[in-house]
Amino acid sequence: MQLRDAIHGQDLEKFLANEIRRSAMPSSSSSSPLPAETGPLNFARFQEWMRTAQESAVSVGRMPPSSNTLRARFGAVLVRIVQRMLFWYTPQIVGFNTSALGLVQEQGRLIEQLSAQVAALQTELAGVPAELSRSHSRMETSREQWEDFKRAVQQSDQELLGFIQSRDAEVEALRKESGDRHRSAQAAAAQFRTLFFSQERRLGTLLSDVRKRLPDPLDSGQLQRLAAQQDHHLDPLYLLFEDEMRGTRAEIQSRLAEHLPHIEACQAGTPGRAVLDLGCGRGEWLELLRDRGLQASGVDLNQNFVDCCTQLSLDVTLADVIENLRARPDRSLGAITGFHIVEHLPWPVLVELVDQTVRVLKPGGVAIFETPNPANILTSSHYFYLDPTHRNPVPSLLLHFLLEARGLCDVKVLPLHPYPEALHLPADGAEVAVRFNQHFYGPQDYAVVGRKA
Repeated sequence: MQLRDAIHGQDLEKFLANEIRRSAMPSSSSSSPLPAETGPLNFARFQEWMRTAQESAVSVGRMPPSSNTLRARFGAVLVRIVQRMLFWYTPQIVGFNTSALGLVQEQGRLIEQLSAQVAALQTELAGVPAELSRSHSRMETSREQWEDFKRAVQQSDQELLGFIQSRDAEVEALRKESGDRHRSAQAAAAQFRTLFFSQERRLGTLLSDVRKRLPDPLDSGQLQRLAAQQDHHLDPLYLLFEDEMRGTRAEIQSRLAEHLPHIEACQAGTPGRAVLDLGCGRGEWLELLRDRGLQASGVDLNQNFVDCCTQLSLDVTLADVIENLRARPDRSLGAITGFHIVEHLPWPVLVELVDQTVRVLKPGGVAIFETPNPANILTSSHYFYLDPTHRNPVPSLLLHFLLEARGLCDVKVLPLHPYPEALHLPADGAEVAVRFNQHFYGPQDYAVVGRKA
């Protein structure tokens, strides 16, 4: 069927569809109404067909050309008669042809866009095999590198294992050697202590014998010097006891640091409001105050403690605490502290200690006394008596009463240093377990803090 005949007939849409199909793809059937052609889409020929179809569509309803013969004139008259009879049908054919051509033209544009996208996709796909080949090569290279890395790691692991084993052997040898040296040092220290204390006993016996042999009457100064020498011959033993039983300096300072807020609150340690520590021992509290820039001094009756503090450049006096307080003027100190001293004193001396403290403190000054807590059964029944110079535990209610009765105000008791939670019995809501933990693993110490009005 020819194009112009199709335009004038009923098969325009079918004709155009077959033409597009024939040009867009090869036909797999020999029974196709149109001859099949292979090859890419030819949009130039498609556009030519569209122009021809548009020109032919315009001629619908027009008179065909004819010759000037009788037959032709008769035919023209007949055609005009038929044309007048079909005047209502011809515009519909023209409208249908125009719509069909527009639809085909739009489909052609879409096909052209799809063809461009297919061409671009084909171009991209053309490079895929090469890229896959390169990726495969990179994967092979990476696999080889990974195998090399694993071999290197395995070799490093073996070398590290050998190094650790050799170091372990060296450490074990050093530990053994160190243990032997430590045991030798302990044995030497034990021998030295034995010799030292033996010499102390001999010196005490000698001093006692010399006192008996000296002529009477003795000079008072000689008597005092002999008495002082005899009184201090156990000082080194007590220093050794403190070093082994009391704890390290760092541990003691960490415990005492919780009293610093009381000192700073009353502005003690500032010029004119110095702090005095009674029974200062090794000087941990004085060193802590000095590091804070606070003015403080101490007093202790143990010559070795005083020597230890002097080596640390601390202001410490060798004297009895009561005599030292008696020699001080009224209202001369900003704070007085005494850590683990009240349990060493008889009751009359303890009362005078509090009285002298109240007298020497400035208004607004504070007194802080810390002592073992007898409410803790382990402390009061066992650990308290590790120190042979302890006299008796002092209950917190008694010390609280004494400070208030002798003139201090705002007195409060501070429980200190409970046992670690890991030692407590699991309570699980049982009241007996709670009470057991309170009495056996509760605060090991307490402090009483009072202020002078």
